[in-house]
Amino acid sequence: MTPVNSVEQQLYPLAGGRNARVSLRLVDTRTAASRMLYDGGPKDEYVLSFSWTPDSTSVVDEIVDRPQRNLRLESFPRAGGPARLLLRESDPKFVEVVQPPLFTRDGKSFLWLSPRDGVQALYRVDYASGAAKRLTGNFAVESVRRIDERNGVAYVSALYPTRRDESLLAIPLNGGPLRNLTPGAGSHVVVMPEKSGDYFIETVSSVSSPPSIVRRNLDGSRTDTLFQTPDLSKYNLAITKLIEIPSKWGPLDALLTVPGDFDRSKKYPVIVTAYGGPLGVTRGTAADAWPGLLPTLFAQHGFLSFTVDGPASNNDRAANARMFSSSMGRIAMAGQLAGVAWLKSQPFVDATRLGLYGWSYGGYLTSFTLTHAPDAFASGIAGAPPADWRFYDSAYTERYMGMPQENAAAYNRTSVLPGAGKLKAHLLILQGTSDDNVHLMNSISLINAFINAGKVVDYYVYPGARHGPTKIAQRRDIDSRMLRWWEATLK
Repeated sequence: MTPVNSVEQQLYPLAGGRNARVSLRLVDTRTAASRMLYDGGPKDEYVLSFSWTPDSTSVVDEIVDRPQRNLRLESFPRAGGPARLLLRESDPKFVEVVQPPLFTRDGKSFLWLSPRDGVQALYRVDYASGAAKRLTGNFAVESVRRIDERNGVAYVSALYPTRRDESLLAIPLNGGPLRNLTPGAGSHVVVMPEKSGDYFIETVSSVSSPPSIVRRNLDGSRTDTLFQTPDLSKYNLAITKLIEIPSKWGPLDALLTVPGDFDRSKKYPVIVTAYGGPLGVTRGTAADAWPGLLPTLFAQHGFLSFTVDGPASNNDRAANARMFSSSMGRIAMAGQLAGVAWLKSQPFVDATRLGLYGWSYGGYLTSFTLTHAPDAFASGIAGAPPADWRFYDSAYTERYMGMPQENAAAYNRTSVLPGAGKLKAHLLILQGTSDDNVHLMNSISLINAFINAGKVVDYYVYPGARHGPTKIAQRRDIDSRMLRWWEATLK
């Protein structure tokens, strides 16, 4: 086989580095001539998602400053002339980017998502005056699916009726009680036509029910089952339970998976699966959704599985995510340490055999925890871990950490590298060689720090894989390698 060597160029501005200069331009599709509507370069701004007004006379765009403390929604006339400020969002910690506004047919108002009142809610904004009316209650709205002016509603996906559920709701445009079109607890992931249509497709699951795909009418009635997971009961599946654990921030959402023949009189090793990072408005990792079959594989080999969402990942309140500001490591680790305290209090847990696993931010959290709370876990697997936030991209990192030139102390205390010498646990690091999200320099730097500290870790790469290896052979290798690792280090 002849080797093929090639170089793939990627633009990847690091935190504090030079960003690309982005402008908003209007292009004539017949002549390809273009005209500048706005240039974000002079002020080093992010020029983001845009939409057209219904009469196509203006382009409406989101513009965010480099520190990501201020967001402007501006309207740029197609024919030229000064832009008009429609609204502004500000936060002393950071602002979240949301989907572009959706306009009513007459163009007099638009729907907008904002956390201005403490929870990401849906607002109807008057285009002329900027006056906003809140349409949703004290639950987080994830996205707006469609405006249905014929029926006078907007369809939204939301964390409802609890933050561990995801539902499709019909919200009256003029105010009034909502309708839940996907009744029942659990995860209801919806695909629906953007403009019209009297139905939607729903993938529904819960911790105890594997996914099924159904088609529903917009009145919520079920019409067709498109896919149903086959009966899995003969495979001695593990049992996953929704639980809450105590912490000084209040109850934290958690999942506990036990074997089908669980014996409370035994002492089990536990694999803790973590993400721990900012989630935006979406289901947490301990939500009421099908966990897949990997926990069952571990359970069949004598392991319990546990997941907890830390206080900053309780994504139903905007203030929670602000805890990440200048504190990417400690606040994320706090959830895992609360989980460890709860596990150690359970008579069926062997506190000397706890393992921690995560990928991406979860990989960072694993390596950070093992080096900053070295007695909490006996073993860990860190997948594609950001080792130091100076090595990650500008937009994501600066939102939470600011510029490294201005906030060096925060970057130092959130880095894994200075704590390498404190590692006590067994550690396996995994990553794809073509990871275009977390650069491979993170794993290399982390391994070098362990070498310099005289610590022995294991390292395995997946040739050509991106941030999350997707090839079937690679996924099988990851799962089987993890199982072998846990059996070697926790039994």
